[in-house]
Amino acid sequence: MTISELEQQLASMGLKLYTGDEHYYYVDDSKYHRYAYVSKTCMFAVDTDTDWFKTLQTKKRKRLFNMLMEFAATPLDKRQSTKCQV
Repeated sequence: MTISELEQQLASMGLKLYTGDEHYYYVDDSKYHRYAYVSKTCMFAVDTDTDWFKTLQTKKRKRLFNMLMEFAATPLDKRQSTKCQV
């Protein structure tokens, strides 16, 4: 899963991906409540041990967890979207 694909899926849940940090991608909402972290330097490294993640309804929590796992399983060099220009 690419960053742009993850951003689209998160947007459908009212969440945003912040990419400005050197080591982590952060999943926040519009009020800057942090839901999860995904490592930029290590595959399969996700942290959802946040109070905001725990307050999500079970269905939403499962959906977010699954999309983060798919993204974290993507090789680091495949997370960026590649655009071809003609």
